[in-house]
Amino acid sequence: MPAGRSLDDALALLRREFDAEEGTFLFQLRGDGIQWDRVAFTRLERAMRTVCERLHDEEKLDRWLAEGFYYASRFVRDWTSHPSFPRPEPPQFHEDCLARLEDLADWFFRGWHVYQEPHVWPDL
Repeated sequence: MPAGRSLDDALALLRREFDAEEGTFLFQLRGDGIQWDRVAFTRLERAMRTVCERLHDEEKLDRWLAEGFYYASRFVRDWTSHPSFPRPEPPQFHEDCLARLEDLADWFFRGWHVYQEPHVWPDL
């Protein structure tokens, strides 16, 4: 689990993110400023990773959580692919972030990720 992140903390952060509350990564993507906030992305990504790590054996998952993982993995790519969106530099960073969101959604829904263990998720 990412250092210092409890499951309760991760779930609370994801609830705020998936509701696109002010100050969250998803809010900032489409809010007044329309920006890619690297710090907010890192918080989102780490919370998603914590949830995947801690809930991978669960048989039942809350609908809001499933909807949020699905939405984040689809919306961010679609929204930030618009030619006018101010994507983060370098371009590879943006692509790596999009791939990470898709990998996390895949892991969340399957209960396992496609990488050979031991796998270390590098910070982006």
